[in-house]
Amino acid sequence: MEFLQSIQKDIGKALAQFHQAALLQVLRDRAATVTFDELRQLLASPIGKSLGSVPIGQLFANAAPPAPSPANTTASASAAKPRQAKQKKAAKKKQSKRRRASTAAASTRPRKRPAGVSPEKAREVSQRVASVFEAVKRAARWLGTAEVQAQVGGTSHQVRYALEKLEASGQVKRQGVNHNTEWRASAA
Repeated sequence: MEFLQSIQKDIGKALAQFHQAALLQVLRDRAATVTFDELRQLLASPIGKSLGSVPIGQLFANAAPPAPSPANTTASASAAKPRQAKQKKAAKKKQSKRRRASTAAASTRPRKRPAGVSPEKAREVSQRVASVFEAVKRAARWLGTAEVQAQVGGTSHQVRYALEKLEASGQVKRQGVNHNTEWRASAA
C-alpha cells in the first residue's frame, strides 16, 4: 500500500511541476499582450496558485523580445535607428581601443635587434657584449669601465652599454656610481 501512495505522490509532484512549466511557457508566449491586471487575476485563480513560489526571473528566462504592436511600429523603428548608430559607434570605439592596445603591447615586446639596426651591427654588438663578459669573468675581481675598455676596445659608451646589458641579464654585478662604478661577474 505504501508503494502505491509513494507512486501517487511522485505523479502528483511531476504533474504540478509540468503544470507550472506549461503555465510559465504560456505566459512567456503571451508576454507582449498580458497586462498586470490579467496577471493579478491569474495569480489569484486556482490555475495560478502554483506560481506563488516561482521567481519572476523564470518568467522572463529564455523569453523572446516582445513583438512590437502595430500602433508602435513606426515609433520603435525610428527609435531603433539611433540605437543602432550608438551600437556601431561603440563597436568602432572598442575595436579602436583593441587596436591601440595590441600595438602598445607589440611595442613593449623585446626585439632581437632594435628597429633600424642592421643584422651586421646587431651581430657586432652581440660579439662586443660577449667579449666584455669574458674580460670581466677572466679578471675575477672588480673592474672599472676604463679597465674593461682597455682590454676589449671600442668606445666607453659601447662598453658601458654592454656592461649594462650584462647587468640587466644578471651576468654582471655593479658597485659604485659615476666614475667609481666597478663591475664583476656574478657567481654562477
